[in-house]
Amino acid sequence: MLQVIAAMPEGQGASISYLAERMILRHNSAVELVDRAVRAGMVRRESDDEDLRRSIVKLMPEGEKVIQQLIPLHLAEIDLRGRDIIAALEVVLASRPSDAEPKAAGDTA
Repeated sequence: MLQVIAAMPEGQGASISYLAERMILRHNSAVELVDRAVRAGMVRRESDDEDLRRSIVKLMPEGEKVIQQLIPLHLAEIDLRGRDIIAALEVVLASRPSDAEPKAAGDTA
C-alpha cells in the first residue's frame, strides 16, 4: 500500500477505492489496511476537498522511511531475479491469443 501511495502522480491523491483497485482488494479490506497503517503512523487520512465523502491517504514520515528502506531491497531482488521475471513475462506474452494484441494509438483495424 505504501508503494501505491508513493507512486501516485504529483497532485493526485490515493483514495481508498483507488488503493483497493490497485492492490486487488475488496474495499473493506483496504479500509482495514489503511486503519492499521494510520495506527502505525505510516499514513494519514484527509478529506477530499472535492468530495467530502472520500478519504485521501497520504504518507507520513514513518511511511516514507519504510519506503526508503525497501528501495535497496527491491533493487537487489530485481538484480537477482530480473532475468527470470522477464523470461516468465515473455512466456505469458507468447502464449496469449493473437487477437489479444494491443492496438496502437489511432489504429482503427
